[in-house]
Amino acid sequence: MKSMQSDPRSAKSEVANEPQLNLRLEYDSRFAIHGIQGELLMTRSDGAQYQALWPRSPRQAKVKSLAKRLDTLEGKTIGWLWDYVFRGDEVFAQLEESLKARYPGVKFVDWGEFGNTHGSDEREVVAALPQKLKAKGVDAVVSGMGC
Repeated sequence: MKSMQSDPRSAKSEVANEPQLNLRLEYDSRFAIHGIQGELLMTRSDGAQYQALWPRSPRQAKVKSLAKRLDTLEGKTIGWLWDYVFRGDEVFAQLEESLKARYPGVKFVDWGEFGNTHGSDEREVVAALPQKLKAKGVDAVVSGMGC
């Protein structure tokens, strides 16, 4: 175990005449807590020991690398994905107008083709995306909005 001495000033009591505790943190590499190697143990000078655990749950999804960025949007098909939050319908319409003016031949697949990416059937909608995107010939996706 590696030991890290904490700053004793951080353990001072605010109550007069209360004994001051010397805290020591120890790292035990035998344990892995939700993706973090090791476990922190806090030991008080009176011998009491406490575990400090990672407060988050394990990752629910694996991290994947991003797709290669397109060189241009000219002649490409863009799919709009929306979580039905905020004003995606309005924002996407404005973006579509601007992108059509800037990139000749760009096409769009409306968000309604894919479903609500944040609704009660989110898992099913997201699971179906790869097949739907391929079937629609989508080259790139703009996903939004959140709030």
